[in-house]
Amino acid sequence: PIKSSAASDVYKRQTLYRVLNMYGGGKGTVNDPYIIDYYDQLLLLAENKAKGYFIQTKDIKFPGEIDRQTIDTVRIGKGYESKYYDLFVYDGQGYKITGLYGDGGLFGTVAASTIKNIVIDGATISVAGTSTSDYGILCNRVTSYAYNSAEGSEKYGTGNTRFENCKVSNSKLYSDKTAQYIGGLVGSGGELNNCYAYNVLLSCRGSTSGVGGIVGNACFVKGSLANVITIEGSSITAAGGIAGSAFGTQCWNCLLYTSPSPRDTERS
Repeated sequence: PIKSSAASDVYKRQTLYRVLNMYGGGKGTVNDPYIIDYYDQLLLLAENKAKGYFIQTKDIKFPGEIDRQTIDTVRIGKGYESKYYDLFVYDGQGYKITGLYGDGGLFGTVAASTIKNIVIDGATISVAGTSTSDYGILCNRVTSYAYNSAEGSEKYGTGNTRFENCKVSNSKLYSDKTAQYIGGLVGSGGELNNCYAYNVLLSCRGSTSGVGGIVGNACFVKGSLANVITIEGSSITAAGGIAGSAFGTQCWNCLLYTSPSPRDTERS
C-alpha cells in the first residue's frame, strides 16, 4: 500500500532510529540495559548472539510464520569465569511474547545467564531440521564451558543459567525427529525458580529420552507449577509432569495439577 507523506516520514524516522540505535535503546550495561520492545529486535539478538543486559518494555507479537533463529549466548572463551549468571541477563518484566513460531525455542543454547520474568503465550514450536537434540519452548538447552587454569592443575567453569518467574501457556511443541530431552519451558539443564507451564502440548513422534512439563532433563527446579500438561508419543523413555528425567537433581516445592476428566468425575 502507498503510504501518506506523514506516515512515510514516521516510517523513515523509525527506520533511521533502528539503524542508529542498537535494539530499542540503551547500552547493554547493568545500569543502562538494551531495550527490547519489538519482535525484530529479538531477531537481531539472535543474529548478534546474546551478551549483556536487556529489558523488555512492551508486549511483543511475532507476525506469523517468519524466519527465526534461536537466541544463543556468545561462545565463552578461556579466561571468563563467573558465578553471577551475568554473561547475558534478560528481564521480560512480565510482558508477553505471543505468536512465537518455528524451529526451536525462543532461546537456543545459553550459558552463565539469567533469564527472568518472561511470559510466552500461544507459541507453536517445531523441532524438525534443527541440529540440537534438546528442545524447550522457552530455551532448548543450558551448557557450561570448562577450561584448565593457567597452571593446568585445576579447572574452572562458566557457571549455570537461571530461569526465574518465567511462564509458558497455551503453547505446543511438535517433535518429528529423534530428540534427547524435551520440556515445556527448558529442554535440558538450568536452575528453574518459580516457573509455570499451563496448557502445554508436547507431541513427540520420534524416540525421546525424557519429556517434562517444566524441563526435559532437570538440574535444579524449585517452586514451579505444571498445570494441564499433555505429553504424546509412543517412543518416550521417561515422562513427568515437572521433569522427564533427573540425575543428581535438586527438585522441591513443585506441584503438578491435573483437572479431573469427566469419567473421573462420574466415579467420584
